[in-house]
Amino acid sequence: MLKSEQPLLLSATVRIEDGENPVPKVNVREICPLKQASQQKTSRVHFYLPADDLSQELLERLRAILRRHKGKCVAFLLIRLPDAGPEIVLKLPDRVSYSEKVETEVDSLFQARVTEYS
Repeated sequence: MLKSEQPLLLSATVRIEDGENPVPKVNVREICPLKQASQQKTSRVHFYLPADDLSQELLERLRAILRRHKGKCVAFLLIRLPDAGPEIVLKLPDRVSYSEKVETEVDSLFQARVTEYS
């Protein structure tokens, strides 16, 4: 795992030992590739869509993308109304996978960054 050049997430505690020259000691409990940790911890995906740009065709294409990428994340559409008005929030019936492919396909469909995982 350490040879892969991928970013890692460490779960650790740091303790500073007393003495003339205090030395920090790191006790690592768990090491996990950051990408894997993100996939395990992510439970929601939000799609921020401007109401002005929505059409039935775009929504149908979005539905097709999401159906191809079923997973564990609860999905929400947040439709932004014109003039910085309130948002309409819709919880989608199907869950979506956490993947760069979903993000790339949806953002490409709307020609903007509209996907956010949490």
